[in-house]
Amino acid sequence: MDLEKAISAVERFFLDIIGNIIPGGVLLIGIIHLFNPSILPYYALNINISSATWLCIVTIMYVLGYATSSFSKVIIRLLKLSGNLRKKFDDKEIAKKIFLRSKIRALASRLEIEAEDSAGMFRLRNYILSRVSTEDNYLTRRFRFISLLNIGLASSLLIVMLLTALCTVISIILDRTLIYPFSTIIYIGMALLIVAFIDRFIEFHIRTLELPFSVWDVP
Repeated sequence: MDLEKAISAVERFFLDIIGNIIPGGVLLIGIIHLFNPSILPYYALNINISSATWLCIVTIMYVLGYATSSFSKVIIRLLKLSGNLRKKFDDKEIAKKIFLRSKIRALASRLEIEAEDSAGMFRLRNYILSRVSTEDNYLTRRFRFISLLNIGLASSLLIVMLLTALCTVISIILDRTLIYPFSTIIYIGMALLIVAFIDRFIEFHIRTLELPFSVWDVP
C-alpha cells in the first residue's frame, strides 16, 4: 500500500510538471515569435545546445505554464457566466445530478453529508476515491490531467492573441513596429483550437467529477 502511495505521488508530480511545461512551451514559442522570430529556427534546428540552456528553457516553460494556470481560472469563471455552459459543467449543477442517484444519496446520508451541495459532493468524492480500485483512481487522475492540459493550452493561445492585440494597439499609438504578428490564417487556427480545447476541458472536467460516483453506483 505504501508503495502504491509513493508511485501515485511520483505520478502526480510528473503530471504536474508536464501539465505546466506543455502550455508554457506553447506560450513561450508564441511570445518569441511575436518579438524575435529569427531565433526560433536556431533553437529548433541546433542539436548542440548545452544542457544548462535546455534546463533554463524548460524552467521558463514551467513558470509560464504555472502562470497560465492562474489565467485559466479566470477563463473558467467567465465560462460559468454563460447560462448554457453553467448548466453543463458548473459544480453545483453536477452535484444536483449526482445526488439524484439513490446509492449516492444513501451514502451521503450515512456520512451526514449535505446533498446537492458542491462542497458535499467533493467530500463524498474524496471518500469514494479512498475506497475504489487503483485503476479507477488512475483513470480519474488521467481525466483531470487531460482537462487541465486542455484549458492550459486554450489559455496559452488566448494570451498570445491578447498580447498581439495589445501590442498592435501600442504600435499604432507609437507609430512603430513592436511585434512580428502571425499570419491571419494562423490566428483563425488559434481561435478554432481555443474553442476545441475548451470543449475538451469541459468534457473531461465533467468526467473527472462523475467517474468516482459512477463506479460506486454500479449495481
